[in-house]
Amino acid sequence: YSFAVDLYSLGVLLWVLLTGGQENLHSTSGTRVPPPTHEEFVEALHESEGRMAAGVFEAVVKLTQEDPSLRGTARDLICDPNFAGARSFYVSKVRGGDAPISYEDSGELDSGVSSLTSWSLCPSEV
Repeated sequence: YSFAVDLYSLGVLLWVLLTGGQENLHSTSGTRVPPPTHEEFVEALHESEGRMAAGVFEAVVKLTQEDPSLRGTARDLICDPNFAGARSFYVSKVRGGDAPISYEDSGELDSGVSSLTSWSLCPSEV
Protein backbone atom coordinates (compact mmCIF):
# COMPACT_ATOMS: atom_id res chain seq x y z
CA TYR A 1 0.00 0.00 0.00
CA SER A 2 0.96 3.64 -0.38
CA PHE A 3 -0.32 7.05 0.65
CA ALA A 4 -2.55 6.92 -2.43
CA VAL A 5 -4.79 4.49 -0.53
CA ASP A 6 -5.20 7.08 2.22
CA LEU A 7 -6.16 9.70 -0.35
CA TYR A 8 -8.78 7.34 -1.84
CA SER A 9 -10.18 6.71 1.64
CA LEU A 10 -10.32 10.44 2.30
CA GLY A 11 -12.27 10.95 -0.92
CA VAL A 12 -14.80 8.27 0.05
CA LEU A 13 -15.08 9.69 3.57
CA LEU A 14 -15.70 13.19 2.21
CA TRP A 15 -18.38 11.83 -0.10
CA VAL A 16 -20.14 10.02 2.75
CA LEU A 17 -19.96 13.08 5.01
CA LEU A 18 -21.25 15.45 2.32
CA THR A 19 -23.98 13.24 0.88
CA GLY A 20 -24.99 10.96 3.73
CA GLY A 21 -23.81 7.85 1.92
CA GLN A 22 -26.15 5.01 1.05
CA GLU A 23 -28.37 2.89 3.23
CA ASN A 24 -26.60 -0.26 4.40
CA LEU A 25 -28.86 -3.03 3.11
CA HIS A 26 -27.09 -5.60 5.31
CA SER A 27 -27.91 -3.85 8.57
CA THR A 28 -31.11 -3.13 10.45
CA SER A 29 -29.52 -0.29 12.42
CA GLY A 30 -29.92 2.26 9.62
CA THR A 31 -26.19 2.82 9.15
CA ARG A 32 -25.12 4.54 5.98
CA VAL A 33 -22.11 3.45 3.98
CA PRO A 34 -20.34 4.02 0.67
CA PRO A 35 -21.16 1.67 -2.22
CA PRO A 36 -19.37 -1.69 -2.06
CA THR A 37 -17.41 -1.49 -5.34
CA HIS A 38 -15.42 1.22 -7.07
CA GLU A 39 -17.74 1.15 -10.09
CA GLU A 40 -20.83 1.61 -7.89
CA PHE A 41 -19.07 4.37 -5.98
CA VAL A 42 -18.25 6.25 -9.20
CA GLU A 43 -21.89 5.98 -10.28
CA ALA A 44 -23.16 7.24 -6.90
CA LEU A 45 -20.55 10.00 -6.88
CA HIS A 46 -21.68 11.34 -10.24
CA GLU A 47 -25.33 11.09 -9.18
CA SER A 48 -24.50 13.31 -6.20
CA GLU A 49 -22.64 15.98 -8.18
CA GLY A 50 -25.17 18.73 -7.46
CA ARG A 51 -25.18 18.02 -3.73
CA MET A 52 -21.72 19.47 -3.04
CA ALA A 53 -19.75 22.52 -4.12
CA ALA A 54 -18.23 22.12 -7.59
CA GLY A 55 -14.62 22.43 -6.40
CA VAL A 56 -15.14 19.91 -3.63
CA PHE A 57 -16.85 17.52 -6.06
CA GLU A 58 -13.84 17.79 -8.39
CA ALA A 59 -11.48 17.07 -5.47
CA VAL A 60 -13.47 13.98 -4.46
CA VAL A 61 -13.45 12.76 -8.08
CA LYS A 62 -9.68 13.20 -8.22
CA LEU A 63 -9.10 11.54 -4.84
CA THR A 64 -11.12 8.49 -5.85
CA GLN A 65 -9.55 7.77 -9.22
CA GLU A 66 -9.07 4.05 -9.69
CA ASP A 67 -5.48 4.59 -10.89
CA PRO A 68 -3.49 5.74 -7.82
CA SER A 69 -1.12 7.81 -9.97
CA LEU A 70 -4.07 10.04 -10.98
CA ARG A 71 -5.09 10.89 -7.39
CA GLY A 72 -2.39 13.48 -6.87
CA THR A 73 -0.64 13.96 -3.56
CA ALA A 74 -1.48 15.24 -0.11
CA ARG A 75 0.27 18.48 -1.06
CA ASP A 76 -1.98 18.81 -4.14
CA LEU A 77 -5.01 18.54 -1.87
CA ILE A 78 -3.62 20.94 0.71
CA CYS A 79 -2.85 23.49 -2.02
CA ASP A 80 -6.33 23.16 -3.55
CA PRO A 81 -8.06 26.56 -3.15
CA ASN A 82 -11.25 24.79 -2.04
CA PHE A 83 -9.47 23.70 1.13
CA ALA A 84 -7.95 27.08 2.09
CA GLY A 85 -10.16 27.25 5.19
CA ALA A 86 -8.87 23.88 6.36
CA ARG A 87 -5.27 25.07 5.88
CA SER A 88 -5.92 28.21 7.92
CA PHE A 89 -7.61 26.24 10.70
CA TYR A 90 -4.78 23.69 10.88
CA VAL A 91 -2.04 26.31 10.84
CA SER A 92 -3.75 28.27 13.60
CA LYS A 93 -3.81 25.11 15.75
CA VAL A 94 -0.21 24.08 15.01
CA ARG A 95 1.34 27.53 15.18
CA GLY A 96 -0.97 29.06 17.80
CA GLY A 97 -1.99 31.84 15.44
CA ASP A 98 -3.25 32.45 11.96
CA ALA A 99 -0.46 34.56 10.54
CA PRO A 100 0.01 34.21 6.79
CA ILE A 101 2.40 31.51 5.69
CA SER A 102 5.37 32.38 3.53
CA TYR A 103 8.56 30.67 2.42
CA GLU A 104 10.29 32.18 5.45
CA ASP A 105 7.83 30.40 7.77
CA SER A 106 8.25 26.96 6.22
CA GLY A 107 10.82 25.80 8.78
CA GLU A 108 8.61 26.62 11.76
CA LEU A 109 6.30 23.64 11.42
CA ASP A 110 7.29 20.32 12.96
CA SER A 111 9.49 18.47 10.48
CA GLY A 112 7.16 15.46 10.44
CA VAL A 113 4.25 17.69 9.50
CA SER A 114 5.97 20.08 7.14
CA SER A 115 7.19 17.30 4.88
CA LEU A 116 3.59 16.70 3.77
CA THR A 117 1.89 19.97 4.64
CA SER A 118 4.30 22.78 3.89
CA TRP A 119 1.66 25.13 2.60
CA SER A 120 4.24 27.78 1.81
CA LEU A 121 5.05 25.57 -1.18
CA CYS A 122 1.60 26.08 -2.71
CA PRO A 123 2.34 28.05 -5.90
CA SER A 124 -0.76 30.24 -5.55
CA GLU A 125 0.33 31.42 -2.10
CA VAL A 126 3.85 32.55 -3.02
